[in-house]
Amino acid sequence: SLTANVVTKGDTAHVNFEVKNYTLGNQTADASTKRCANSAKGQHIHYIIDNGAYEALYLPSNKSVLKPGQHLLVAFLSRSYHESIKHPKAAIVQQINVGENNDAPINLKQSILTFSRPKGVYIGADTAHVMLDFYLFNTTLSKKGNKVRLSIDGKVIGYLDAWKPYWMDGLSMGEHTVRLELVDAKGNLIKGLYTDVTKKI
Repeated sequence: SLTANVVTKGDTAHVNFEVKNYTLGNQTADASTKRCANSAKGQHIHYIIDNGAYEALYLPSNKSVLKPGQHLLVAFLSRSYHESIKHPKAAIVQQINVGENNDAPINLKQSILTFSRPKGVYIGADTAHVMLDFYLFNTTLSKKGNKVRLSIDGKVIGYLDAWKPYWMDGLSMGEHTVRLELVDAKGNLIKGLYTDVTKKI
């Protein structure tokens, strides 16, 4: 399980995590069978502010310098090969306030889509089998319900109807864009936080 205590001083948010029944820094038992990018530093926390690229935390604390206003912290436990652990107790979503603001609180009960993998640069053997992974809050996926629409380089590849990691094989060398959209059964974008996000790798 994962819980967090956030203390803000000036423009810096200090976050201390408590991790139970999971060991940061260990290699996940089945890592050698996955044929994908794996962290030599082991299991970690994916730490994400405002749906940016995650920071991998191998120790249960971190600090972020943030602009004044409201920010969204999402964090979840990750296997050494960067697959998120999809369990309610393995993740947190929390508002962080920096400075004074009178805005209404972020509605943390709306649908939230957090892009996790792929990330960054893939080289050598890691290019052959690239993990696509994301985190969902306050929604479910099903064949007759909500789905995640996946587009690569501007082309719709398909609709993902199960919350699990997917694999992108055979990507050509060079830069690619990966877009995820949380849509309803009719293909309409669902209102929420970060329900339409594009990342470059």
